[in-house]
Amino acid sequence: LEETRALMEAAGVRKDLKEGERVDKVQLRQQAIQEQIKERQEQARKLQRLSKSMDHFERAKREEQVPLLMALHEQRMADDLEYQKKHKEELMVKHKQKWEQDLQEKKRLAKLL
Repeated sequence: LEETRALMEAAGVRKDLKEGERVDKVQLRQQAIQEQIKERQEQARKLQRLSKSMDHFERAKREEQVPLLMALHEQRMADDLEYQKKHKEELMVKHKQKWEQDLQEKKRLAKLL
C-alpha cells in the first residue's frame, strides 16, 4: 500500500487510495516516467529561453560598448602622442644642454693646451 502511494505521488496522481482498491502499478510507473520526461522537457525549454535572452543581452552590451571602446582607444592614442612629443622635446633640450657643456669643456681644454 505504501509503495503504491509512493508511485501515485511520483506519477502526480492525487487520489486517496482506499483499502482493497486496485491500482495498476505498471501504469503508475509509466505515468511517473512521463511526468519526469515532461519536467525535463520543460526545464530544457526554460534553459533554452534563458540562454537566448542572455545571448541577446550580451550582444546588446557588446554593441553598446563598441563606441565607448573606440573613444577610449582614440583618447589613449592622443595621450600617447602628446607624451611622445613632450618626451622628445625634453630629450632635445637635455641633448642641447649636454652639447653646450661639452663645447665649453672643449674650449676650456683648448686653452690649457
